[in-house]
Amino acid sequence: MSENQENLQTQKPETADVQTEETVNQGTADTQEPAQENQNQEDVQEQPVSEKIKSLNTILGFIAVNKPIIFDKCIKTGLVAMSIFDLLKMDFDLIKSGNNKEIRLEKEDLIIASYMANSGFIGIPEYILYKQGELTEGEYDTVKQHTKLSANSASAISPASTFAILDHHELPLAKGYNKKMTGVPRSAYVIGIADRFVGSIHMMGSLYRPANSRYDAVSNAISMFDSTSQVFSVEEINAIADLLLSVNI
Repeated sequence: MSENQENLQTQKPETADVQTEETVNQGTADTQEPAQENQNQEDVQEQPVSEKIKSLNTILGFIAVNKPIIFDKCIKTGLVAMSIFDLLKMDFDLIKSGNNKEIRLEKEDLIIASYMANSGFIGIPEYILYKQGELTEGEYDTVKQHTKLSANSASAISPASTFAILDHHELPLAKGYNKKMTGVPRSAYVIGIADRFVGSIHMMGSLYRPANSRYDAVSNAISMFDSTSQVFSVEEINAIADLLLSVNI
């Protein structure tokens, strides 16, 4: 197992302040262990939490109280997406907006996009979220609105993150929600892989979708990203598959 995969199983995300379900339910953050006497005081001080991450925690806490199933999907998608970003050594993403202006997504923007990509599900009617069986065309169109709702929620915290959130259901060869051929951020594809993987193995009895085996979940997540997609190299997609096969979520 790679170092990235071990970190995902045993540690919080890199922010160390994005709340897990346990900390939200407890209502308190984990306490820090007492420092050894011979340690430098500066070494044991906690890193300051940015305003962006504080706002992210606030939103996740609200979702945890009101829609625990959606909270679970947000957390798991965020964890897997950030693990893939670490695997690919993606600390930022550069994209071009509609006016050809270059936008840079920093690490915190990627974190916010990863954890908030599914936050918009809180605005989708429950009869759709919990429906057993196939959705009608109209219900599916309603579900697709969650990308815009998620981006709207994230825009006040991180405007740059909205580019990755809006496109995280796009696929190569114009197979996604909006059938975009070009202009999809690489970060959006990463979050989309994490989203499909989590959705495939963790949605039993919820969110209109039955669960699949781990192997089928990985296949569903990466099947569109072959050598012709020109999004990831063959080596990258194989490494992502290995990570998903062994990641513990």
